Amino acid sequence: ACVTKREGWLARTKILHMFVTMAHRFGQLHDPKETPKRFFVKVDPDTVLLPQTLLRFLRELHTMLEPSAPYLFGMAACRARIPDLCHAAGGAGYGMSLPAVLAISQVARNASTILEKVDRSTYGGEDVTVAFALKEEVAASVINCGSFYQHNPLKYRRMRAKGENWVRWPLSRTPISFHKFKDPARYRVFFSCALLDEGAKPRRFPRALFPEDALNRTAAPATNIAQASVLTQGLQDSQPEYRCADGWRLNW
Repeated sequence: ACVTKREGWLARTKILHMFVTMAHRFGQLHDPKETPKRFFVKVDPDTVLLPQTLLRFLRELHTMLEPSAPYLFGMAACRARIPDLCHAAGGAGYGMSLPAVLAISQVARNASTILEKVDRSTYGGEDVTVAFALKEEVAASVINCGSFYQHNPLKYRRMRAKGENWVRWPLSRTPISFHKFKDPARYRVFFSCALLDEGAKPRRFPRALFPEDALNRTAAPATNIAQASVLTQGLQDSQPEYRCADGWRLNW
């Protein structure tokens, strides 16, 4: 029986060679008028990226860390059988410093060797392959940032209603990304209500999609779950409080 699921070698090789292309195009420039890029970010097609908060986060990394340091950043996951190997979960996106991308470009020259090692020691995803390669090549670690969310906001609301409390609630005021926005209506509601104000200008911080009384509950009644489902009904719905509640807030 199949006890695990691994992404194919072709898919993972393409990701490795994508970073080779990035290193060649943006990291090893020969024109003195151009400046090499400092950071590189990879996201899935169904991920919503919030550039204003991503750029703030990158500025912090730029201030705190040496430009010569190779590292990953994203939502850290430590599921590999190898001690001390954590990776940046790939769904919501992850990024690398320039030295890390240059290191990956060297590893990718012999991708089959790395993939064989990864399949023996991990579950074999593309994200853990990148982390494994960086750990072997330059001993790079992942910088954990919980604002790379692996699900969309409504998913976390439903998890909270079922009593699953492993994700901090309320969600961050400065989310960097949300993964798995597959429903067009839900994406439209999030974009138009959470990201833009009444004048269609980008908000400094996204607004929450849920009423204030839902923010601090450990679990919500089933009726509220049904009410929250109006997010999937489009913008013409008559209950705007479930789309345009107060902004993202922390419990100070």
